[in-house]
Amino acid sequence: MASIYIFAKKGTLTESQLQGFDSKGLDHFDSTDKTTPLGIAVREKHFATARLLLEYGADPNCGGKGILPLMRLCAAPKGLANHEESLIQLLLEKGADPNIIYLGSAGKSSTPLIRAVKSRKSLDTIKCLVDHGAMPNEKVDGKSARDWTKNPQVLNAMLSRSERMKSRALEVAKVTGFLMSAVYWINRNIKVAASVGAAVGTGMVLKDAIGKRFGMSGKLHKDLEMHFAEDQAFEDAKEDEKHDLKNRMRGIIEHYKLDRFFPEGNPFLEHVVSRAVDLDVSTVVDPKDLVHLALYQPVLYCDDSKSIKTKGRKGSLHDLALRIASITTRLVPDDKGVELRFINKPTTGEMSKPSLEKVDEILTKLTPHGWTEIGTKLKTNVLEEYVYKHLENNTLERPILVSIITDGNPNGQPGSNEHTNTLKEAIQDCGKRLEVKGYARNVVRFQISQIGGDKEAVEFLDNLENDPGLKDVLYVTSQQLDSEFKELHDNEARLEQWLLQILMGPIVDAVAN
Repeated sequence: MASIYIFAKKGTLTESQLQGFDSKGLDHFDSTDKTTPLGIAVREKHFATARLLLEYGADPNCGGKGILPLMRLCAAPKGLANHEESLIQLLLEKGADPNIIYLGSAGKSSTPLIRAVKSRKSLDTIKCLVDHGAMPNEKVDGKSARDWTKNPQVLNAMLSRSERMKSRALEVAKVTGFLMSAVYWINRNIKVAASVGAAVGTGMVLKDAIGKRFGMSGKLHKDLEMHFAEDQAFEDAKEDEKHDLKNRMRGIIEHYKLDRFFPEGNPFLEHVVSRAVDLDVSTVVDPKDLVHLALYQPVLYCDDSKSIKTKGRKGSLHDLALRIASITTRLVPDDKGVELRFINKPTTGEMSKPSLEKVDEILTKLTPHGWTEIGTKLKTNVLEEYVYKHLENNTLERPILVSIITDGNPNGQPGSNEHTNTLKEAIQDCGKRLEVKGYARNVVRFQISQIGGDKEAVEFLDNLENDPGLKDVLYVTSQQLDSEFKELHDNEARLEQWLLQILMGPIVDAVAN
């Protein structure tokens, strides 16, 4: 038992060591550290070890002794990595008590949900706690979790799942004659508009989601509640939104002649629409744009040359890539996710359709090195390895959006074929090969964005943007991604909307608003 504890503390525990091991022994309490193997693994941030222990039957509540793993993770400072948040979910799935009351060293009592709210955990974590039984109205030392915040998004996240779903459906129903005309005109003139809720005329004003997006607020007048069939409105609204989203997708498909990828009755489309309709009320980006983006297979091509190590650019690349992976895959099945590629790091199997946790792990371990052969490696690491392989095998399932993040202009080692026009030539050659196979050249679209302020890189991107031969296939982002990202970092709603707008740049003209 002691050896299991030591391995867990060091983070060296393996599955072979646990096979055939009595699960009761996994909860050995160490009197020195005052915790169990699971507790020490979480304390030392050995999250893979913690997952392994949970899968083999370790008690997620550690026998009620010491600082429990769920409490420790929920109390950690803001900015948990994805793998830490997913461990909270796994602890809850394995039976961690979300309502346990912990008495801290200062004599203050708390619960995991209260700690999560106070430390500003993600909305997904808040919802996960509530969905597993956490009680947001339960008072501890005179205050409940709901008393600790005035943030409407966090308060909405603490609604029960059924309440969130009903609210979401009402907010995404079509704008009808029942909606106030003033709101109709507002929505017509907002580019990043939310789908808004079905509402009756006098006495009904906008629901919370519109308030979050447009700075407006309101509620259903109490005198009208008895006349409002909420359950039926919920079901009707969901069906209306599904119908609208399917029509929108079909319009995009017909406009760009993508029937070859998406014939009538395609199960992928059904999956995307269903997930869009089921998005939580806290979602701040337009479901219509997410649906549009989901039609494209995302390929994230990152500059990992040695210059990325300077001026905090690796951290910016990490954060941006993780966010982009999250947005581009939010509505798609797990096996249809992002393809991750680099200039210098060789492609491995784990870079194909990785989970967000795996993307985070790959980027964390990334060691920038080498030259910026951005065009040469686009051809070998992205086009040949992925696009052309599927093109030759007739297995291209979706049109493709290649998002390129770089900090510098092309720069090859002595003897390299990389030059200023190599990237342009690779993109143009891709279009020609698509046409030979009977596809439109814009079936593969490219987007390039800059991090850092390298002046030569700015000039390089300006030349690409002004090249008439790339107009219909390449979109150059106008902002420096890392500086804009830092400005919006603490504003979750604006950050998500901005990144979605960036990603929609290459394809936004598909269907008129």
